[in-house]
Amino acid sequence: MQTLRVIYEMVQHDLKPSVKNILPNEIISRSPLPWDKIMQHLDELHDESFINMKRSLVVVINITQKGIEQASILQPVKAH
Repeated sequence: MQTLRVIYEMVQHDLKPSVKNILPNEIISRSPLPWDKIMQHLDELHDESFINMKRSLVVVINITQKGIEQASILQPVKAH
């Protein structure tokens, strides 16, 4: 859930947080985890409907309302 919290912290002040597009490199720069672990978390979060993830030439991530609700109760993440 650490990666979900990172995503939430990035969008929590937006008027429409669930439509803000997030690129993976934005998550990497704010997370203390290695990229392979972040990608594993993103796949799990997508499977649990906490985020939407579109893969084409560039991966684009959006947090869902369910993800916002879950992340809002988690502890903040310290960036590396």
